Amino acid sequence: MVLWPLAIHRKGPLRIARVLTCGTGDEYGGPLLHEAAGRPVIERMLEAVTHLPAEVLQVQVRQGTLLQQCLEAAQPRLLLWLLRGLGAATGYVIRLRDVPRWEDFLASLSSNDRGNLRRRRRLLEARGQVEIGWCTTPGDAEAMLTWLFTTKREWAEDRGIHTRYPLDDRIRDFFIALSRQLDLATTPFITFVKVDGMPVAASLNLIGGHSLEGFVTTYDEAFARYSVGTLLLEFLAHWAHANGRDLDMRPAFGHYKSRWATHEEQYRTLFVFPSARGRLIRIPYVFFRVLKALRGRINERKPALRPAPAS
Repeated sequence: MVLWPLAIHRKGPLRIARVLTCGTGDEYGGPLLHEAAGRPVIERMLEAVTHLPAEVLQVQVRQGTLLQQCLEAAQPRLLLWLLRGLGAATGYVIRLRDVPRWEDFLASLSSNDRGNLRRRRRLLEARGQVEIGWCTTPGDAEAMLTWLFTTKREWAEDRGIHTRYPLDDRIRDFFIALSRQLDLATTPFITFVKVDGMPVAASLNLIGGHSLEGFVTTYDEAFARYSVGTLLLEFLAHWAHANGRDLDMRPAFGHYKSRWATHEEQYRTLFVFPSARGRLIRIPYVFFRVLKALRGRINERKPALRPAPAS
C-alpha cells in the first residue's frame, strides 16, 4: 500500500499539485511507502499520479533513491537537462544509529568543536541557571512555540528575508494545536535552552522511526556568543543517539552543520505533468521555472536595504 498526501493549488491557469504540508512548504513530503517496497510498487503509484486533476506535480526527491530513478525514467531527456540543478540542495545528517557509544561520536568532532562546547557551556552557566530539555506540557509547548515563531520572524525581518512561514500565525497555531493532541511526555517535539527560566534557544522537531529531524530552530541573538544553538544541537544529537535515531539537520547550508554532519545527501526538484494539457506546456513551464530560479539567485546576492532610522 502507498499513501501520498497531495494538495492542489491553482496558480493562474494552472493547477499545481504539491505535497500536503503544515504550511511551511519545507517538509520532505515524499510518498509513504513500506521500506521494502520495490520498483513495481513505485511505478504503479506513478501510474496513478497520471489521474491527478492537475497539470503539474512538483516534488523534491533525494538523489539515489528509487523514487528519483523512477521519476526520471518517465521524463524526456530534454526536460531532465533543463531541470539539472533546479532546486538542488545538500542535506546534512549525523548517522548515530550505528555508533556504539555517545563518547565515540563526540571523539569524532574536532578538538576545537569539543573545546568550544565545554567553554560555551561554562560561560552560559556563569550567566544563570541553565536548563536544556523538552516541553512536556501543552502550556509549556504553547509558550515556547510562540517565542520560537516570534523570534524567527524578527530574525527574518531584520535581514530582509521573505520566508513565508514565520509570518503566518496559522503555522504556529497548527503546532500549538498538535501539542494539545499528543502526550508530550512520550512524544515530545519541542526542545529549548533556558537561562534563569527564560528561553534563549528553541527547536521544533519531527521524530520518525529512524530519525530526529530538526525542523525549525532559532535563538536569542543576545546570547549568540554562548553558541546556544550548538548547545541545543548537542542535546538533540545525544537524545537521538540514546533513542536509536539519526539526526537530520535538513537541507540548507550552515557551517555548524558541515562540521557536525557525518553524511551529506543531495536533493533536487522534479516535475511530473500528469494531464495532456500539462504535457503540452511542460517545456515552457520548466523554462519559466529555470528563469525564476536564476532571478532568485541574482536577488539573493543583492544586499537587503535597511529602513532609515526614525528621526
